[in-house]
Amino acid sequence: MKFEKEEHTHIRYEKDGIYILNSKYQTKEKITDLAGKGKIFYEAVHSYEVENPESVQKFIEKKFLVPQKKYAEELQEKSTLHTTTPIYLTLGITSGCNYHCKHCGNNSKTAKATDLTDGEIYSLLDQMLAMKLLKINFTGGEPTIHPNLLNYIRYVKGRIPRITMTTNGSLITEQLAKDLKQAGLHMAKLSLDGLAGFHDTFRGKKGAYEQAITAIQNFQKQGIEVRVQSTLTKDNPQDLLALMEVLADLKISHQTIVPVCPIGRADKEMMLSKEAYRMFILQMYQKVKELLAKGYQTNFQIRPVFGASELFEGLGTTFETLSMKYTCEALQNTMEVQPNGDVVPCSFLSIPIRQCAKEQFATNLEIRTSK
Repeated sequence: MKFEKEEHTHIRYEKDGIYILNSKYQTKEKITDLAGKGKIFYEAVHSYEVENPESVQKFIEKKFLVPQKKYAEELQEKSTLHTTTPIYLTLGITSGCNYHCKHCGNNSKTAKATDLTDGEIYSLLDQMLAMKLLKINFTGGEPTIHPNLLNYIRYVKGRIPRITMTTNGSLITEQLAKDLKQAGLHMAKLSLDGLAGFHDTFRGKKGAYEQAITAIQNFQKQGIEVRVQSTLTKDNPQDLLALMEVLADLKISHQTIVPVCPIGRADKEMMLSKEAYRMFILQMYQKVKELLAKGYQTNFQIRPVFGASELFEGLGTTFETLSMKYTCEALQNTMEVQPNGDVVPCSFLSIPIRQCAKEQFATNLEIRTSK
């Protein structure tokens, strides 16, 4: 039996694996086992005869492959093979924010005169389109306070397969969620760090928790996938454990828990000790087992977890950890453009690339030549 690529499937062949994303069904996968699973996918997508159709069943379920309608006579050369441009990119469009979160890595508050202009953002979007990105994430500050957010999303709709946004959820009315869906938004990542008492205090805004829950519901009404990222500090482990079931009840697709990083307004005093962090991981592990037993489908992630992958064997993809799945992809497959135009490896390493690799990077992305 022969198969072919579903028409909305996009593929990037990279040194560390095969990246696959279907822009219609918003399914995605990264294959690192190139000798096994990667070989099966490559042969199937390139019209090799598949003797065991069951071996590609997962790719069919994710809408990456369909039974071949017309046999290809020869393979086309892949222009993206082992590229040097990012696959995913985060773009900060404003340093302004309507919250004053205690842990904000960007120290966001009021929009600054150094923020990228409208023309510079469109210039960047053109360059990102030329890179054939698989995903762009709009962030800030708080991106929903930017008057042109919808226009930026519309500009890349249909040309970048996956469009996402990171938000605190405070301004997501039913109408804005509808407008974002029509503009082309596929997924929203909300920041939620505990139950109402802790979250409101941590975010510096009374009612922040209820606003986030309302935002989740408004997004879901429009069919926009919702993921939640939670920041773990020494003061909220029990809140986050309780929040897991709340989010599972809301049918959130993913909750990712990330330990607080001492950058921006955060400091080391917020961090858990090594022993407390390990204790939280064990408690989270037990909570995931409990939720699995109840039939919940939310995927829970915590990163980083090094040297403890054996702890999570048997929980499948419902509980993912850095040690099992993730490697640092900063400057390999991802990077971030901050609101002032600085290009950094990621939000946790805000060292402008122009300081360490200006000559090399200038050939890939030009933001402000005056810098």
